Amino acid sequence: MKVSFAVQVKVVVPVWGFKYIEIFTKVSLASQLSKNNLPLVSQKNKIEYVIYTLKTDIQYLENSEIIKILKEYASVRFEIVNKFKVKNTYRIYGQIHHRELKKSSTKNEGVFLINADFVFSDGFFYQSLNEIKKGKRVVNVICPRANLESIQNVLLTQFNKSKNVIQVDSRKLSSLYLSNIHKMMKYHLFPKSKDDDYLPSTLMWRASNDSLYFRNFHFHPILIYPNLMRIKKIKMTVDDGYIFEIFDQEELYYQKNTQNFFVFELSKKSLSYDPIGKYKDYIAMIYYFLGQNKANFINLNQEVTIGNINKKEKARLKLESEKEINRLMSHVLYETSTPKRDIRFYSIFLKYRLISIFFVQNKAYIPNFVYLFLRKTHRLIVRDFFNIKKYFT
Repeated sequence: MKVSFAVQVKVVVPVWGFKYIEIFTKVSLASQLSKNNLPLVSQKNKIEYVIYTLKTDIQYLENSEIIKILKEYASVRFEIVNKFKVKNTYRIYGQIHHRELKKSSTKNEGVFLINADFVFSDGFFYQSLNEIKKGKRVVNVICPRANLESIQNVLLTQFNKSKNVIQVDSRKLSSLYLSNIHKMMKYHLFPKSKDDDYLPSTLMWRASNDSLYFRNFHFHPILIYPNLMRIKKIKMTVDDGYIFEIFDQEELYYQKNTQNFFVFELSKKSLSYDPIGKYKDYIAMIYYFLGQNKANFINLNQEVTIGNINKKEKARLKLESEKEINRLMSHVLYETSTPKRDIRFYSIFLKYRLISIFFVQNKAYIPNFVYLFLRKTHRLIVRDFFNIKKYFT
């Protein structure tokens, strides 16, 4: 595997507090130091590694053995985070990412924006940079949640190449994830009954072999190439529709599957967040989407698989997902439309729904002309209703 793209590379990670630092050093950074990640990239690319942390944590990190190993492949820069401002962690992350993207916009530099509890497959950094080499500006990944305790144990016992290196290829990491999915992901899992807890930021179906099929509202822009771009402030976090404000649709790369590279987020089993409500609670759903960046509806065009799903079942899940996306968007459109647009858009979606439901109930596959019609309708709604015209030709 050879790296021939000589863009500078910057990795930005916010991390503070002993428990979080421990996950970062033992697992996340250890996976970044696998053979085909930072060590391979460093052969042809200058790497700067930027760690945002509390002043009291810097000495501990600098003295750790793994940071000393990291310095063999990258220059390491520490930035201080004010401990009195870390209550809203997500807003702090947005400020950090804005600051570093703005710096990199004046350089020929790709920026990896990662969290300290991300686990990377071997080759992830090379594969991501390769998409920039092909002309993309952003690499979007799904980054689902997995159980920290069980996965950490397996990684440290079965995939540790040395004391400070974890090396696992994408297929094995995918298999490990599928057997250790975090309980919070159940809020996104279909099919659902009306009383099931629900959070529509991700739509997820299990295939017959326990693989997963995703339609995602929020993708994480793991790698951004901001060269010569005007970097706007990030209102909340970088995955909240921010990239649509500065990049064109054709500049975005979306992860399709986890065969070549994969990353997921580790969370303790005890960690939880609240769903928006029950599946049939339309009012809760409307209020949820009113608080979201509507540009993210574009993301629902994308489909991602973890594991292997055969063509026939994938076609069925595609139709099931179109049916669900139609349900989401039709309610949002109906409740938030002005009277003049209400009839037009809602009538379009009635037809959209009837066609998608028909093929879900009566077909094991979706004919190409039907899929093209559904996709065209989806793009029409996003483009015209949400006025996001520049992403469509």
